[in-house]
Amino acid sequence: MKTWKKVALALGMALVVGGATTAVAANAHRGANFQQRITTHVNRMLDKLNATPDQRQAINQITNDAVAQLQARRQNQAQTRGFWMQALTAANVDEGTLDAQADAQAKQMATNAKEVIIPALLKVRNVLTEAQRTQLGSMMKNHAPQAGFGGPEQ
Repeated sequence: MKTWKKVALALGMALVVGGATTAVAANAHRGANFQQRITTHVNRMLDKLNATPDQRQAINQITNDAVAQLQARRQNQAQTRGFWMQALTAANVDEGTLDAQADAQAKQMATNAKEVIIPALLKVRNVLTEAQRTQLGSMMKNHAPQAGFGGPEQ
């Protein structure tokens, strides 16, 4: 991989981590509201897929479990936001320390994906029919076309 791609990937990951952390932190004090918004969105998608009541119940349970696991993990990393704010406002900053923190956060994101998101995705996949999965993929592709980092054309 070329150096500029590595740099772009690192910056992109830092932005994603920061954005995700900020979004969760911003909604942490409104936990029930955050959970409700996710549930509403999932149910809206299930409406479009004409999901059966059994599918709805199973997918909502999978979603609720995954969100609960991710929120519990987020609680364990509450100090991360303070670290980045301190680095931003400090008189001197050690780039190695910033790199190590970014690596730790990237590792945690990978762990979350492997231990929470991927198993949830596979469970949802098994609940939906092939036609529903195809329709869902189409809806997701049309909802927010990717451009820039990690898009399908790269």
